[in-house]
Amino acid sequence: LASPSPGGGGGKLPPDLIGTYYKAGPAMFSAGSLPPPKNSLVKPRQPPVPDGEDEGRMVCHPFEGDGAVLAITFHGDGKYERDDDDDEERQQQRVDTAGKATMRFRYVRTTAFTNERKKGKKLYSGMEGTRSIPSPTVGNDLPLPFYRHHLMPGLNKLRKNTSNTRAVYFGKRLLTLWGGGLPYKLDSLALSTDGRSQLGGVIKREEASMASRAAIDAKKNRILFFGIDEESGSSNLNLYEFNSRFQSIKDDDGVVKVKLPGLAMIYDFAITENYAVFVQPVLKVNGMQYMLSKEPGKSLTLEDEPS
Repeated sequence: LASPSPGGGGGKLPPDLIGTYYKAGPAMFSAGSLPPPKNSLVKPRQPPVPDGEDEGRMVCHPFEGDGAVLAITFHGDGKYERDDDDDEERQQQRVDTAGKATMRFRYVRTTAFTNERKKGKKLYSGMEGTRSIPSPTVGNDLPLPFYRHHLMPGLNKLRKNTSNTRAVYFGKRLLTLWGGGLPYKLDSLALSTDGRSQLGGVIKREEASMASRAAIDAKKNRILFFGIDEESGSSNLNLYEFNSRFQSIKDDDGVVKVKLPGLAMIYDFAITENYAVFVQPVLKVNGMQYMLSKEPGKSLTLEDEPS
């Protein structure tokens, strides 16, 4: 997955461009490519290999790479209103960064990332397969309920939360999201990982399936997240809303729950002043085909009906 370095460019940063741009994405594609911390009690039997050299430790799809965050801070032209609390060193730092940009890049230290780093090998299957135990026989590994361990990625313990899909900064908090698991909280300056976040305890279950999408209401200064509890007959939509202090603003433990018909596979949404808008495609589930093929892609069909 290596790519050639781009050629040099030229130009100047806009003098009024001030702030930090965060971007998350898959970045490590071989499990355990970094040596464990020096204070780790568990050491890998073999030294780490560079990313991309051992195919047996690589993910089967780039989207399954361990997540990392890129942060670029633009400092502007250095013209600012003097703060009486600024000491001489702080004043000098402001001058030194005038017209420049500062870049940081760090991996998200998820639980799975740390485990594979300590062991120095691949421990999780990611989303490479829909079954945790291969079997040539007819039937499902976990027959009751049919879809819980098959279509709900958040409940399969062999599928790691890579936290590699989106970075969101709001209310002085930096979160990285992944469709199927809890977000991770990071330090917005050092990009160090603080751990998984249950959004102030609003998300009660650690295995709750969260979407990798958030929407910010700039007018009300609020942020919204959602998650889907997917089932074959019906699904539950959980909508979470927080103010600028990351305090839930709704009753019912900070979540609005809506029952949806059928299997709801929703990965994005939009918001207006008073509503959150979701588009649910009409899916038909063939239970018999699911039992025989053991693959969601062969048991689901998109119906030609209005959503």
